[in-house]
Amino acid sequence: MTQRALTSGRPSARMRVGHHRALVRTPGGLRLRSVPTPTPGPGELLLAPEIAGVCGTDLQILRGLRADPAAVLGHEGVARVVAVGPTSDAATPRVGERVLVDPTHPGDDTFLLGHNVAGLWAERVLVPASAVRDGLVVRAPDPGPATPAGPDHDAAVVAALAEPLSSVLEGHRVASAASVGTPSTLVVWGGGVIGRLAVRWWRHRHPGLRVLQVHRPGEPPLLPEPGTLALRADDRDLTEVLVGLSGPVTAVVATPRTASLGAVAALVGLCRASLTIDLHAGLPAGPVRWQGVEDAVDLAALRSRNRAGRPAEPVARTLTRRGAAPVTFVGHRGVAPATLQRAAHVVSGDPTAWSDLVTHHVPLDDAARAIRAVVDGDRCVDGRPVLKLALRISR
Repeated sequence: MTQRALTSGRPSARMRVGHHRALVRTPGGLRLRSVPTPTPGPGELLLAPEIAGVCGTDLQILRGLRADPAAVLGHEGVARVVAVGPTSDAATPRVGERVLVDPTHPGDDTFLLGHNVAGLWAERVLVPASAVRDGLVVRAPDPGPATPAGPDHDAAVVAALAEPLSSVLEGHRVASAASVGTPSTLVVWGGGVIGRLAVRWWRHRHPGLRVLQVHRPGEPPLLPEPGTLALRADDRDLTEVLVGLSGPVTAVVATPRTASLGAVAALVGLCRASLTIDLHAGLPAGPVRWQGVEDAVDLAALRSRNRAGRPAEPVARTLTRRGAAPVTFVGHRGVAPATLQRAAHVVSGDPTAWSDLVTHHVPLDDAARAIRAVVDGDRCVDGRPVLKLALRISR
């Protein structure tokens, strides 16, 4: 594996000093390899990841469902700055500071951390100058002492939830802006960590909100979020429940890409109340049409129009439905750096409120085995269902 593949995808003549360990994608699967450590060039940063999360998109890449080229994955987590390139300005984080990297650049498609640029599943990661210059590296709160945040891990591990929570915060922002009013009912379609974070955040912002959470058939038998009605997508009662919902209804679609259109079709076809759908999940490209709806819409393109917190007034699309109230679609890709920083402060401010979602954490030496168990199996590691798997890379 070349250093070019392990950094930014572009050739570099910079000096390389020493080696570090990284989880590298190979034709035979993930392997823990020793790779050259780059010296940061002008405007670049070299980081030492501390905690990194495993996301559903990472699993899709490893299963061959996405063509993202990065040799090292990982876009969720927290790191320390270990080297700063020359010509950096005063706003650049300094050596020793704890930081988060916003994985999505608002205007540069060549930077998508852990997708087309080497990610956080490594002892060192180079952040290119464009991401540093445009503010994608933000200071993270210090976790303080290693205080218990749950039965199995300390507060530092909860940093793996900052990036997925930031996406939930952005979803709340765009859906609230697009909705015709404050929802009386929230439908969260998806029982993974994003779905559970969405339930908790929306209920925090809207006390008294009725919540229906729809789990995929065959999902691990985890306890439902307290105070919610939890049904599986193949439950015989789900149709009646959706038809009977009173509005306004906001729905968060937080499923794997392969299940997203089915979830949207069920919501559009069955929920007759005023409906806003936050397209949180990935979607196949191309126009989609439903019976009884006035027009087709390219949901993937619509979702992409709200990128990294821009525009301030999110782009949405409202369609009329025969025999039902209108449905409004909105979504987003990526968040603004300030939103990522806010999410980090939320999870670090009260780690016990979130720590149960990090069901597993493993050292880097054991990461390949644990990730393979999730990719190849039934989302269980060491006999326990996984919500969030965190990798403890360094302290």
